[in-house]
Amino acid sequence: SQYAETVERIRVWCEREQIIEGAVIIGSQARDELAADQWSDLDVMLFLHDPVVLLDSRDWLDQFGNVVCVFNEIVPLHFMDWDWRVRRVLYDDRRDVDFSLLPHAWVDEVLMVNQGILAKGWRVIYDSSGGDLATKIQAITAALDDTAPFSFSPQEFHNTINDLLFHIIWAFKKIKRGELWVAVRCINSYIGNLLLRLIEWYNATISRTSSRIMYEGRFLEHRTDDTLRGQLRHCITTYGAQDAVDTLGHLLDTARFLAQTLAERNGCTWDTGQFDRIRKLYFEMKDSP
Repeated sequence: SQYAETVERIRVWCEREQIIEGAVIIGSQARDELAADQWSDLDVMLFLHDPVVLLDSRDWLDQFGNVVCVFNEIVPLHFMDWDWRVRRVLYDDRRDVDFSLLPHAWVDEVLMVNQGILAKGWRVIYDSSGGDLATKIQAITAALDDTAPFSFSPQEFHNTINDLLFHIIWAFKKIKRGELWVAVRCINSYIGNLLLRLIEWYNATISRTSSRIMYEGRFLEHRTDDTLRGQLRHCITTYGAQDAVDTLGHLLDTARFLAQTLAERNGCTWDTGQFDRIRKLYFEMKDSP
């Protein structure tokens, strides 16, 4: 692996630095399913008493290579007493390393928040406690039922469909008003996320492929059949009014296909007339000046 030397350098550094209490490799470099390749990054969880010490310092990153750029990504966890802090680093040989700087005092909560990721693979490379960290991870991942079938409720199904259809017309109105940037963002981001939710339900229902690595659409192409994959190329728009309008039409067709398939395979009801009414509105707006 291109990161083998990096991991060893990090391990040696952790042993030398008294502020580090533990280091765990997660993500593609630690899992078996869809494991790392030449394009993968390295994800490292660093446990220390004061994460801020490393958050604003850059010198410690230089010992792992020549830094091209580095930035802080902070995700507020409003239900916790700490935030998820990451230093994301790109080196001049194309390696990118994400250092999650995590409070050791909250190690149990940190591991629980990351339970799903840890269940897919992990490797402790340093532990000042001599094994306690690995024991905690084993207990937390053992408690996760990763074999449970992926499912959705009829309420979730109908709400997602209605949300998507509503925003198809909403985005079209923005195009008509000349707010193309807003419309394109809505299509590719908001509607795209709703479409992804339907696709994941479809994959679990139809494709029967692994659903373990599915967060934010990861490896979607490996888990989606040719029938649906062929439709997706038309569901993302460029920054152009005509392309955005055409994409909304394709999204409507794809949503209808997904709704019908999911309803039939999961015993849900669906309103075919609703799609017809949205299509009518779509073409009325398309034909209007």
